[in-house]
Order: sequence, then C-alpha cells, then structure tokens
Amino acid sequence: MLDDILTQESVQYIECVESWKEAVVICVQPLIDQGKVDCEYISAVNRNIERYGSNFVIYPYIILPHARPEQGVKENAVSILLTKTPFHFDDNKTPVRLVIVMAPMDSKSHLQILKEISGMLYDRNSIQSIMESKSKGQLYQRIRERIGKEVK
Repeated sequence: MLDDILTQESVQYIECVESWKEAVVICVQPLIDQGKVDCEYISAVNRNIERYGSNFVIYPYIILPHARPEQGVKENAVSILLTKTPFHFDDNKTPVRLVIVMAPMDSKSHLQILKEISGMLYDRNSIQSIMESKSKGQLYQRIRERIGKEVK
C-alpha cells in the first residue's frame, strides 16, 4: 500500500521548524495539495497531538501523528518530513526529526499502513539510513528502498 500512496511530492527534507505545529502543517500540506485530505485534517491532527501527546512517538526522534478518516481524509495517504535540526514535541521533552503523517480511509487501511511503516523502520540500520539523508531526493530513495520490508 505504501508503495502506491507515497509520492515524491509527499516527502520533504528541510533545515528546521519552530514547533511541532509548524511541522504538522508542512507535512500535511502536500496531501492537501494532492487532494487526498481536506484542510481540516491539520486541525484534527493537532487536536489529537494535544490530546494524546507522546502516544504518537513511535521511536526516538520519530512521531506518527494522524487523525480519523472522517476528519478530512479523501483517500489513503502518507506524508513524511525530515528536519536536519530536531524540534521539540510534548512540552520540550521529546526531540523529533522525522514526522510521518498518515491519512487512512478506514481501520483496515490504518492497520496496513502501520504495518508497512513498521517494516520500513524495522531496524536501527534502516532508521539510521533514513535519518542520515541529506536531501529530499536521498530521503525519498532511502524510504523507497525500505518499503515492503517484512516485519519479523
């Protein structure tokens, strides 16, 4: 599924952001531009982060924020943002560099996308390779190389 829904336009590499809210806007914007989510999806993701906080942290420096399908999802989508400089999440307790926003259409898609993201981030070497990307093109290539890896 990730192989079909992740586009080069939805992968971004930037120097820094001021806050997690800015990171969410930047990460979701390509999905809005592609017509995969409504503008309201940004607000829904932000509300979920405010409510559930560190539950979205899936590994050091990595968060996976998302909202429910009825909160603006038009089709399955994923967007990825890597920042060169960490920003802080959860009241400055958690440094983050990689934001993976998923927008699933339903619970089945939600589970499938999670499974494939887990495969992509299966081991420290995969994570390290992704985190060491120095450009958008390199980040996209490294993610593509890892999509479809089996979770053991």
